[in-house]
Amino acid sequence: MIKIELKIIEAKNLKGSDFCGLSSDPYCKVISRQCTQQTHVCKMTRNPSWNKSFNMDVAIGEDLRFEVYDYDNFGKNDNLGSTHYRVLGGSPGQVVDTWLGLSKKGEIHIQIIYGLTVGAPVHGCPPPMRGCPPPMGAYPPPPMGGCPPPPMGVYPPPPMGGCPPPMPGPGGYPMSGPGGYPMGGCPPPMPGPGGYPMGGCPPPYYNPF
Repeated sequence: MIKIELKIIEAKNLKGSDFCGLSSDPYCKVISRQCTQQTHVCKMTRNPSWNKSFNMDVAIGEDLRFEVYDYDNFGKNDNLGSTHYRVLGGSPGQVVDTWLGLSKKGEIHIQIIYGLTVGAPVHGCPPPMRGCPPPMGAYPPPPMGGCPPPPMGVYPPPPMGGCPPPMPGPGGYPMSGPGGYPMGGCPPPMPGPGGYPMGGCPPPYYNPF
């Protein structure tokens, strides 16, 4: 589903239903899978200007149906024609402006402004990564009002044996002591291939500044 702003702007050369076909009191309905909405009535004209906007959630490939009627105070409203528009999707902010021919006579002028996909994140923050956290000091400073630090508890437990894991500090990352090693007196593990401890995560990077 995507969000759109639909604007029914105007119509021209509509069929006349009043005064021997010289005029009408037209309004327009838009029908989607979710709901039916309509414009106000423009009195005594075959070229109405509605300029009515609707915010809608629609599916890509969905047909929006437009039906134009002549309003009648007494009796049934006369159908002045219908048409449809298929929503093909677009990038946020993209504008589609078009005229659609009606089944009986005349055209209607509509505009569609595409918005976000329903349920998409609004700021693009990635989900927290599972596994070993990167060394402290390896992150660039976050943007103002940006993403929060990863929640605690998203990393797997360290391998069995050896020292217990260090207590987490602010943001869920290990606290470090002198030399960048966890507080508590345990010596650093022997490095394996690549300079990292065998069987676990690399020690946090110590930044003295």
